[in-house]
Amino acid sequence: MTNILSRLFGRKQSSSDAVVNAAGQFLFAPFLQGTALWSQSNFRSIVVEGYRKNEIVYSAIRRKAQSLAEAPARVRHPDGTAWPDHPVAALLKRPHPKMSGDRLLELTVHHLDLAGEAYWAKIRSAVGKVVGFWPLRPDRVEVVPDPVEYIRGYLYTIEGRQVPILAEDVVRFIYPDPLDDYRGLSPLAAAARRIDIDNEGADFLKITLQRQGVPGYAIKGKSAPPERADRTRLAQIWHERFGGGNKGDPIFLGNTEDIVKLSMNLDELAFSEITSLSETRICAAIGVPPALLGLKTGIESSNLSGDSLPAARQSFYQDTISPLQNFLDDVITHSLALDFGDDFEIYFDTSNVSALWEVRSKESAAAREGWTAGVLLLNEARKKMGLEPIRGGDIRRTDLATITIPAEIEGAETRSERVPDVREDVVVSKAQRRAKRLGRKSVSRDDVRLLRLALGRSSLADRFLALFLRDSKAEMRAQAEDLLDAMGEAGLKSGKKASNLSPAVREALDAAVDRFGPEWSLRAQNRFRPLLQLVVEDSARAASAEIGLDFRLPPEKVLSYVEGYSFRFADAISSQSADQVREAVAATYREGLDRDDLIRRLGEIREEWTGPRADRIARSETIRAANRGAALTYAEEGVRELEWIASDDACPYCLAFDGKVVSTGTAFARDGESVAGIDEDGEPVRPMVVDYEDVDTPPLHPNCRCAIVARD
Repeated sequence: MTNILSRLFGRKQSSSDAVVNAAGQFLFAPFLQGTALWSQSNFRSIVVEGYRKNEIVYSAIRRKAQSLAEAPARVRHPDGTAWPDHPVAALLKRPHPKMSGDRLLELTVHHLDLAGEAYWAKIRSAVGKVVGFWPLRPDRVEVVPDPVEYIRGYLYTIEGRQVPILAEDVVRFIYPDPLDDYRGLSPLAAAARRIDIDNEGADFLKITLQRQGVPGYAIKGKSAPPERADRTRLAQIWHERFGGGNKGDPIFLGNTEDIVKLSMNLDELAFSEITSLSETRICAAIGVPPALLGLKTGIESSNLSGDSLPAARQSFYQDTISPLQNFLDDVITHSLALDFGDDFEIYFDTSNVSALWEVRSKESAAAREGWTAGVLLLNEARKKMGLEPIRGGDIRRTDLATITIPAEIEGAETRSERVPDVREDVVVSKAQRRAKRLGRKSVSRDDVRLLRLALGRSSLADRFLALFLRDSKAEMRAQAEDLLDAMGEAGLKSGKKASNLSPAVREALDAAVDRFGPEWSLRAQNRFRPLLQLVVEDSARAASAEIGLDFRLPPEKVLSYVEGYSFRFADAISSQSADQVREAVAATYREGLDRDDLIRRLGEIREEWTGPRADRIARSETIRAANRGAALTYAEEGVRELEWIASDDACPYCLAFDGKVVSTGTAFARDGESVAGIDEDGEPVRPMVVDYEDVDTPPLHPNCRCAIVARD
């Protein structure tokens, strides 16, 4: 398609009967036969007499535009979750190589306040895809109405020529004018008289000061009043001599006898009151508190030594900028739905807006209280804090003796928010079997207590298992779909005649895996991080209750662990996936097999990913996060020793760890260490090598359900 910028700023061409459509063809434009509507407001006079001449108008619009740009425009899913890789997100950040997103928004605010309307031209690629935006000066835009479609299109006049633009190629923002169905009304049009008064007052004061403060006087003589002709001549002389910049000069009439005062001084004019009133009305039209511009009326009405200035900033953002953001994101979302579908939303990220820090602090405190009290779901609390919802966030938290209950799995049978108590006789029976396995002669109360804590840890992890399984299956399905796409790119399609594999197929698959690896890692990290954090936090609280403390693990400790581990975990998942694909491809080539064999092998990998592997990930990572949360609390509270307690279905290697005690902060096994195993009869089995990371807490291996407890 012909680029719209080349049409606007390129060589002159005939465009009176043509519009370029998305396919690149020139079509007859019947809308040009209609009557185009120019803006009724005088954009140039508002800019010249207002923005360029009046410092209040200039400062207020600049402050408004810069404040809007403080919150970047972003894209999210309709459910509120961020969508940073949506193509519109990149367009909003950099709509044109020569213009940033902040600059585009600033210009939009200027055009809206000065003209009551603003326009973005959609820049399209050769295939009609929107690849950028360019702002159009509103005074150069004509609207061509349509009785059915409302607007047929636009004519953009530049350098004496008119360029037609289709309605769907323009994002249109407008402040409505009740008397005009198609053109906007500038806020400054309503404040024009106040701007004129303020400008005249400034001119009057300037002239007065230039004339050394001399007011207007008439100096008359003793002679009789002048004749009619003389009066006319004197009036003309007066106008020429004392008009404009000569205001305030004295006049001599005949022989000097006395001086008569003809004009009022600044005090008599109530100049200060008039100026203050104009300042207030102009600022009101633009929506900026006078105090934020350092205006006298704002300073006098605010106690700037107290909390008034922060309050003014907060009020300005909530009363002016927030509604403006809602207006802009609604228009942009609606307009771009024609090109990108309706499954996304534009919003302004206000999380780093300084004017709202105090508000967010109070709202965050209230939200945290609601979450802690069990009144709010986590995502409800996050919404009140101005944060995006997270996967697994529909859960409720209760007091220290309870755990979080995922709302989506909180059925009638699990309405109680307490961990189901394990029957005492069951715990004792398990403790006796464990003591026998460990060669202990009897079971102490401490053995029973520690086992009960371990079972509680496992139960806590199980509460999140369904959510983890959901996310792990979703991630594995996504990776399986990516692999299927890679197979298609490499020409591996079912139904083709079996043939030998060319080197090009292997190269294509290797390239795809190399490309997908980082994408898989980042996606998995973003997918699992919120849920990992929830399990760690809840396990930390439960561990605090175990040792009789009302202790909350510092958030930075939780975040530090979750950020570090989620990266390693996601990287390990993606690396394992990539290695499986590479090995399958390499093995097929080594064995001299054909296309169908490779398709079969890769299909088996995809099935394994979405089935057993997803289960292993969910089971392993829930118990890891639960144990890690407890370990972090134990370390913070000075617990000296930790004990490993194996699960009922423990493997030979976990059985070898059962009852092992280490100092807090010491690993049960190091990465690369060989771990000896024993079976249930105490017989040794072939050692395993730890090849993931240091084993500070369970799990020792995939599907492990062991736990650690505080020994002292």
